[in-house]
Amino acid sequence: MNRTTDHPKFPVAVVLLFVALGPPLGAITLNVLLGLSLLMSVSIMDVLSFMIIGILFGLPFSFLVGGVQALVVGLIAAFYVREKGTLSYHFMTSLSLIAGVLYTINFYGQLWDRTFTDHWLIFSLWLTHLLPALVLTRVIRSKYQPVRASNHAI
Repeated sequence: MNRTTDHPKFPVAVVLLFVALGPPLGAITLNVLLGLSLLMSVSIMDVLSFMIIGILFGLPFSFLVGGVQALVVGLIAAFYVREKGTLSYHFMTSLSLIAGVLYTINFYGQLWDRTFTDHWLIFSLWLTHLLPALVLTRVIRSKYQPVRASNHAI
């Protein structure tokens, strides 16, 4: 067989999608989750103003905070798409949670210390990695569908 049919071209669009949309989606997710945690102690208007200001200031900085992670996850996802023809939700869930745990360990250093009690923030950081990855996986799966064998003769 021809080499081009054995291994399709590297899907650069997958990497670009993760790098361009992953960090802003993560920033929005983190602001919404942290805003939900504030609902128990402050008014809804304070929460909304916190979320709006957080998103306005957080979006430009999201590329500095999450750009490298988005690039690495995008590269791994692109290799997966190249080999399998599509993205698996199970694979991307595992990959994004691994990225979230590694980020949290790097961010806090002493993550597993018993004195650290901000579990909502840790959970929010993990969801900040998971939810954008699943949204982008959905977008990628709509473009890259595996070729299925048909039972009908041509």
